[in-house]
Amino acid sequence: MKNIFTCQRGALFGLDARIAIGIFSILSVVAGTAGVMSVGSIRAHGFSKELEETARAIEGMQYDLKVGVHYATYTGGDEDAYRALYDKGSLKMDAKLQARWLGPYVQNRSTVHPVYGKIRLLRREDQNHRNTCGIGMVCSLWLTFDQTPPNVTRELNKIFDPREETDAANSGRLQWDVNPDNTNTLWFRAGSVVSGRPIGF
Repeated sequence: MKNIFTCQRGALFGLDARIAIGIFSILSVVAGTAGVMSVGSIRAHGFSKELEETARAIEGMQYDLKVGVHYATYTGGDEDAYRALYDKGSLKMDAKLQARWLGPYVQNRSTVHPVYGKIRLLRREDQNHRNTCGIGMVCSLWLTFDQTPPNVTRELNKIFDPREETDAANSGRLQWDVNPDNTNTLWFRAGSVVSGRPIGF
């Protein structure tokens, strides 16, 4: 009888161990999923601060220049508009314009973000980034990053547009396009378009 009880205790212990291992495995999967989600959320919160700081930098630069940034650059192009935040050489060779530039206004001195791809600053209709800026329209400056992971985009949208949206990709302060490689081109409404007419020249 003693040997039978010993065998039964061993069987029960084996069953308990298998249940414990199963529970541990499930908890590991759940914890791993939560960890991945938290990484996306952490990245998005860090990036959201960067977007806000860049928006303030754009506002500050245009205030200093007293003219729209696209007007102030040689080419009027979207990459040069962003480049003007850190490179005075992007501006027209106008003495007053050059003197008013008090940058650099941003720390990232490149039109390629170390994580989120190429950066541009475009003029688009205020409510929808897909609509080009035309005469008589209310327009905004949109900051774009062309290699943003979808999980970061989703988390950013929760931060900047917390209300429920029927078409989140094309409404609110944060909008996006889906790229062929399943990344997103992020559009962030960063500020107002200042008139092209020089102010105070």
